[in-house]
Amino acid sequence: MKKPQIIRVLTVICLIWAYSFVSCRKDQKPVAVDIYVAGTYKLDDGVTTSVCYWKNGEFHPIDDLSAGANIYDMKVINGSVYMAGQFNDKPCYWKDGIKIDLSMVNFNYLPGTHVRTLGLMGGLLTFGVNEITNSHPIFPIIRQPENGGVNYKVLDGNSTGNYITGGTYYENNAIYLYGSHKSGLTGYWVLNKVPDAMDYTIDWHPIGNNAGSIQGLKRLQNDIFTFGIISQNNTSNYVYWKNDILGPLSINSSVASLNDMEINNGKPYFVGSDETNQRASIWVNNTKTELSSLNSSASDLFFYDGSSYIAGEENNSACYWLNNKLVSLSKPNSNARFIVVVPK
Repeated sequence: MKKPQIIRVLTVICLIWAYSFVSCRKDQKPVAVDIYVAGTYKLDDGVTTSVCYWKNGEFHPIDDLSAGANIYDMKVINGSVYMAGQFNDKPCYWKDGIKIDLSMVNFNYLPGTHVRTLGLMGGLLTFGVNEITNSHPIFPIIRQPENGGVNYKVLDGNSTGNYITGGTYYENNAIYLYGSHKSGLTGYWVLNKVPDAMDYTIDWHPIGNNAGSIQGLKRLQNDIFTFGIISQNNTSNYVYWKNDILGPLSINSSVASLNDMEINNGKPYFVGSDETNQRASIWVNNTKTELSSLNSSASDLFFYDGSSYIAGEENNSACYWLNNKLVSLSKPNSNARFIVVVPK
């Protein structure tokens, strides 16, 4: 006789638990984030290019506007915004908008030398520096901001003809530099910190016998994804590799310009512009989705908490796309080059 009553009690308990679970889920708020965007803009003369960044849409110009500048990388480290590039044809970086020139020991850099990438390696701020021509080597430089100490090496010894377009940092003890190798083959360099020493090794990693260059590299656990352009039979195509195995991507460089790759759920995504109509686009393998119906381009892609963030410009004004929806940064004659999202 007590069975129905017990069943009713259990039913009520289950309903209360289910309602509480749903209520908790409904009350959960999206993770609060800070959105950093770095890029360039034109000064009032309409000609000179300068560097800037936005934090949550607020515009921050650099500290010195007396000469032209450019940016090639951006990182957010311990809450500070680092931008790498050049100012007045000299290599430099900016920390929270303050410019710091790179003075290189025993190295007389050519005009136009610029910093292509920066990040932490062994707890030190590390730079990959390029000269403006291929006639001189590349110097990866480790610099400790506190005391200005510099340690540098030349890629492939004293060889010339190497050129880097960027770098990817992992686990504070390894850097992957990518670009063009003196041999003409496609591949990348791996820099590993020597344990218990202020030094590192440099190894060249070729990918097959393809003639071309790497334009981006990402590492996902033990898998390394690279993308770039290879030239075969007088045709240049964008392709990607997963662990040196060619993937199902082949886009002619005359009809598209790809600028960045990110990995989401084990799948590579690419952003750039469709050269036939000059529209910002995103590709999953060979499938393209246009982000805008206006003149535009996409420069950088970042995934965070299930959402995609794409930096770029539309109608000559910096912007980004959040899940493919346009967010204007309200600055004419500007371009968003990089985007990073971090939790508050």
